[in-house]
Amino acid sequence: MIANHFITAITLTVITGVLAYKNSFLKNRHIFHLSLQQILYLVFLPGVIFLLINSYTQTILSFPLETITLVNDSILIDIIYLGMLFTYGGVSIHAVTKILAHTSLRYSRSDAGEINRYFHLNFSHNLIFGGLILFSVALAILELNHTNPDNVLGITSLIIRGLLIAFALLYAMFSYTRFQDEGDYAGRWADFKAVFIIAWSALVILYLALKKTDASLRQYQMVLPVFLVLILVVSLNILLVIRRIRRHKLYSPHRFIAFHRKKIHPAVQKSQNNLKRSLKNEIKDKNQEVQPGNLPA
Repeated sequence: MIANHFITAITLTVITGVLAYKNSFLKNRHIFHLSLQQILYLVFLPGVIFLLINSYTQTILSFPLETITLVNDSILIDIIYLGMLFTYGGVSIHAVTKILAHTSLRYSRSDAGEINRYFHLNFSHNLIFGGLILFSVALAILELNHTNPDNVLGITSLIIRGLLIAFALLYAMFSYTRFQDEGDYAGRWADFKAVFIIAWSALVILYLALKKTDASLRQYQMVLPVFLVLILVVSLNILLVIRRIRRHKLYSPHRFIAFHRKKIHPAVQKSQNNLKRSLKNEIKDKNQEVQPGNLPA
């Protein structure tokens, strides 16, 4: 039952996690030192995701093994659980540093304040998103290693679920970059360099795995959605690079020509520098002449 609706359950879980991040009710209701939002992220969602992935992994392993595989099952299983460990570790680090960020440490310029700011922003978010990509790609390649005898979902249904997961992930990343306050807790797209590197690498590896199989994509629940997610994340990275290049003054041909027209010939530049230096020396000499000690009695 779980195997037949795995991608649907994962889609709903991801969307629930993203929507819960903006829910003020979950943020403002606390049990001891934890908000309901943090309890959801630290206890309920990880438990649901672990049960789903573990059950689906065992189901995949029960299917017939393909004759040609890109990565062995044992390695993929290790990567799946390692990615889940990284994701949960990132969530845990974010929860702890977020609690500390609501103290005076938020506005501290000490080493402790800077370390908490780094782990709360850069480190934890890269660990979360990087871990998600890691175990998702490993799970998709594990599907390709085995022949699924049942066509569970159609291509259109898989595309819709893949787009929903991708938009939820991109929305979470966008929300991070919009977050800023007077305590210098500001997110930037540049903080996601590690995530984009992992996404590029994962896309290449998944593409190589796809080339080794002739099976229809409708036989797999994770392959097509994960492939779409990686394409959109990589496309976002390309757009961000283009935007950064466009902001550079040498990107536009008109600006390039205008910039070089302003450049002066080295000989003229040297002459102007000599003239400026001589004027400075002359002004300096004049100032020395009018000093009180140099005036005639």
